[in-house]
Amino acid sequence: MSFLFKAKTRFNFSELERIHREAFDVYQLELKSEDSERDARMAISAKNLPNIDVWEHQSLVPIPNDTSFIEELSESGLIVHSGLKYEVIPYSVLPLKYFRE
Repeated sequence: MSFLFKAKTRFNFSELERIHREAFDVYQLELKSEDSERDARMAISAKNLPNIDVWEHQSLVPIPNDTSFIEELSESGLIVHSGLKYEVIPYSVLPLKYFRE
């Protein structure tokens, strides 16, 4: 995992995952139908899905705003989500510590 974002939203994480999956599925379906990369990206917007850059990110992984979780993440360099392990690039943990303080 190399990108971390702190964002405020009206959606809970399961809603964000659903929207992300829906947009990613639209993108993948368009690519399989032999549309161009550009057409596949435009199909996401045509469906009025907000995450138009979904092709850049295959997974969303929640990071609780919790000191002990962030410290453990800093030590292990791993996040487990939905049974999958994601390695976190060490310099990505520093902003988490900053946001937490």
